[in-house]
Amino acid sequence: MKIRKMLRNIDPNQLRPNAEYIAGLVDGEGDLTIRWDKRVRYVRFSCLISIGMTDEPIIKWLADIFGVTIRKGKQYPKKKTMYYAQVLTKTNLRTLLKELLPLLKVKKERARIMLEFLNLRDDGSAVEFAKKQAELYLKMRKLNQEEGKAKKIDLEKERREILQRIETLQKEKQKTKSLVQRAQLQK
Repeated sequence: MKIRKMLRNIDPNQLRPNAEYIAGLVDGEGDLTIRWDKRVRYVRFSCLISIGMTDEPIIKWLADIFGVTIRKGKQYPKKKTMYYAQVLTKTNLRTLLKELLPLLKVKKERARIMLEFLNLRDDGSAVEFAKKQAELYLKMRKLNQEEGKAKKIDLEKERREILQRIETLQKEKQKTKSLVQRAQLQK
């Protein structure tokens, strides 16, 4: 299953008249996720809003509004094919969340957490920034687990693993900084 590319930014004028209907689809069929990319040594998170259903025409319509291509799910025997419209870019996620947040009923808290995550500003300290991102990621994980939307994991263990990676990042930055300082002194 491959995530498809973005074609263009969401046009708020196209989103606004359909916002109530789209909010209902997000509440009923949508998934709001903050993901942790464990494949990299450092800490990297990304956000995703995905709406999946077997009704391809609705997904095509959403994909057109979101400016994305459709992702087709895995085909199982005797099952209908799932189709997905996914929003991945920060700009489009912010646009969508700002419009839908007041209208959401079921997933309002997840939308609020994701918007807070997207609006975090790096104040120059990569470590503190990563810690803030990690806290919001863990909040989202906990909400999704409580509602049965994510597989059960030990959140405290995951918190320790993230903090350990952040600590490693901090040590590497300090080591690099001291190497640069030594090199400048030798000049």
